[in-house]
Amino acid sequence: MMQLDARDLKPEELFRKLKQMLSSCGSNESIEVLVCDRVTAKKVKAFVSMSGCPVEIEQKGHFFILRITENTCGCSR
Repeated sequence: MMQLDARDLKPEELFRKLKQMLSSCGSNESIEVLVCDRVTAKKVKAFVSMSGCPVEIEQKGHFFILRITENTCGCSR
């Protein structure tokens, strides 16, 4: 599993790194993204969903975890 701790990243940096991860991950890999607020979690979910990947959001204390699984979004291309 790949993980991106984006709690201290600016939005443009977060999306740049996430795009790189999505394009380099294998078809059996999953990605976890940690973000600090619900608004950012929803934006990341929308971005990932537009790429065709399934994503779930879970709140953990004061931050959110997005789990991108079953990389059917063509990450291995």
